[in-house]
Amino acid sequence: ITGEKQYSPLDVEALDDLSRSTDETLRGSVDPRSQLTRLALLKRDRYRYFEVIRELQSAQQPDVVTLQHMLLACDSAFNNELCSGRLTWVSQLTALDADNSEAWALAAGIYASADRQELALSAMQQAGSAPNTREIFPQTVRAVFYGLDAATSFDDRTRVDAAFRTAGTLKPSRHFRECSRRRTERDLAWVTACNQYFEVLLERPINRITENIAREFLNRPRQNTETRPTFEIENPVVAKLIESEWSNRTQGQFTPHVLVDYAIPSNETLLNAYLDYWMEHGETQAYSWIVSGIVAVLTLDPALALQCIADSPDL
Repeated sequence: ITGEKQYSPLDVEALDDLSRSTDETLRGSVDPRSQLTRLALLKRDRYRYFEVIRELQSAQQPDVVTLQHMLLACDSAFNNELCSGRLTWVSQLTALDADNSEAWALAAGIYASADRQELALSAMQQAGSAPNTREIFPQTVRAVFYGLDAATSFDDRTRVDAAFRTAGTLKPSRHFRECSRRRTERDLAWVTACNQYFEVLLERPINRITENIAREFLNRPRQNTETRPTFEIENPVVAKLIESEWSNRTQGQFTPHVLVDYAIPSNETLLNAYLDYWMEHGETQAYSWIVSGIVAVLTLDPALALQCIADSPDL
């Protein structure tokens, strides 16, 4: 961990420039991380985004995360000619990731968009019974972080900034809309399947957004704040830093900005540990885990905590 904040976050224009230059550098690479980096960074450029998908269609079978990204592109643009192969991609995904409720939920939305109603319902039922729940956000962050290392000369902090921000734009939604529509139509089979899936999201929450969607669908009280980690913080400087970080958190910022800005980018091992913990336990628990560890460090080093506060424009 370091108290030196040596970078400025990329603005939207700079992020778009980065996306185009990285795409040109990594084009032709057969490394799955390079392909995934291109997909994640080009999310805002629909033409180039689907051009990458066109390339992947003729390549060897993509990995699980890349398949999900390809399907996410068709989640909101299924009429695009390049999405004509989406049913094949769904079959590949559910064969490779059969124990993952999120793979089946994504499949349900894709099948519904293709008017394959029996397959859509079956996939949603599988989503509610799958033994594991994994989202692609942390894997995408990791891939983009290393992909940018191969394609740019940016420092670790800038690569982390770009990786978290581009990965955060990837959110499936069609299966949520399908569940809502079927509830309005009082389709009992669908409502039952969706209820089971949303119970899974409450039992194994992967992030606050999906957890709150599940609560709303199940008519459970929505939690506007999480249960805060319990810290014995005697140093007022550290207490102020944590209070500000939690304020950002409750306002909808899902990455621990103030703390992670200082900790993760300067420590690649910590970045990977954080993403591994996220994949295993979900974003909420990973957040508490990383904050707990950094609180321990800052409590032992009040001067470093004071430097963090001094360097942060939010404090």
